[in-house]
Amino acid sequence: MRSIISLLKDILIKVKELAYSLGLIADYVIEIGIIDGWIYRKWNSGLAECWRLYSCSVSKWSVWGNLYYAEIPSISYPLEFIEVPVQKVTFTTPAGSGWDCNCNNDVKSTGLMQIMRNNSSGNSLSVRVHITVVGLWENMRGGVLTNLISHLQRRWAVC
Repeated sequence: MRSIISLLKDILIKVKELAYSLGLIADYVIEIGIIDGWIYRKWNSGLAECWRLYSCSVSKWSVWGNLYYAEIPSISYPLEFIEVPVQKVTFTTPAGSGWDCNCNNDVKSTGLMQIMRNNSSGNSLSVRVHITVVGLWENMRGGVLTNLISHLQRRWAVC
C-alpha cells in the first residue's frame, strides 16, 4: 500500500506537468539531491545545476614568470551531462581570492584546476574551492532556457 506522502508527491508532479503543458510555468525542478559533496538540481527542461564547496591544502608550487601556480585535481560531477557544461571555479585563501581559467572540463568531471599566487612558493596554502556548473543532463524540451545557457556561456567565458 502506498503512503500518503508518496501519493501526494505523485499528485504534485502531475499538477506541475499540467501547469507546464498549459504554459502556466516555464520550467520546474524534477530532482534535487546531494552526492559526494555536490548539491544538484535537475530541471524538466533538461537543464542541470550543480554546486560544490570544499577545502584542500596545496603545497606543490611551480614557477610561471613572476607567479607560482599549483594544480588541484579534477573531481567527478554528481551526474553526467550530454555536452560540456559551463563551469565556474573560484578560490578563497587566507592570502586572498582568485578564479580558475578551466578549459579542460568534460561531461563527467571538472578537469584539472589551477590556482596562482604571487609570493613565495615554499608554503602550503589552505584553499576553499567553490565550483558552479550549469549544463544539459538531457536534450532541451521545447527550447526552454536556451537563452540562459547562452548567457552563462558568454558571462563565464574567460578562456
